[in-house]
Amino acid sequence: MDFFEKIFTWQNIITSVVIPFLLYMMSPILDRLRNIIIRLVSRMPSVIRATWRSKRAKELNKIKKQRQNGDLVTYVSIRSHAYLILFFGSLAAYWWLTMSGALQRFNEMPDTVQIIIGLPIFIFEVLWLIYNEKAKILVSYRGKLRVTSQSTSRLRRRTA
Repeated sequence: MDFFEKIFTWQNIITSVVIPFLLYMMSPILDRLRNIIIRLVSRMPSVIRATWRSKRAKELNKIKKQRQNGDLVTYVSIRSHAYLILFFGSLAAYWWLTMSGALQRFNEMPDTVQIIIGLPIFIFEVLWLIYNEKAKILVSYRGKLRVTSQSTSRLRRRTA
C-alpha cells in the first residue's frame, strides 16, 4: 500500500472535516461554559480572589509600564512573528521529511524518538501563542495612551 493511500483514507478525510465542524457548532456552548467558570471564580473564597486580583494588578502595572516604550512593543510584535515563522518552518521541514521518505517508518520508531522529532513543532507553537498574546495585549494598551494636559499646554505655548 502506498504512503499516500494510507493517509488519504475516507475515514481520515471525513474526520478532518467533521471535527472542525463540530467545534464550530459547539462554540456557543464553550462560551457559556467560560461564563460559568467566570461566575464560579467570582464566588470563590476571598483569599483566592485576592491572590488572583493581585496577580492581575501586577500584570496590568507591568503592561502599563511597557506600553510607554514603543520600541519594546515593536520588539514583542516582531518576536511573535519570528516564532510564527519558526513554527511554520518546522512544520514544512517535518512535511518535507515525511514526503521525501525519511520519516515513512515514523510509527515504527520508539516513542521517545517520535517525541523528540515532533517537539520543535510544539515548542515553536507554544512560544508563538504566548508572544502573540503578549503582543496583542501590549498593542491594545498602547492605543489607550492619552495625551496629558502638560504636553498640550506646551503645544499651546509653541503655537501662540
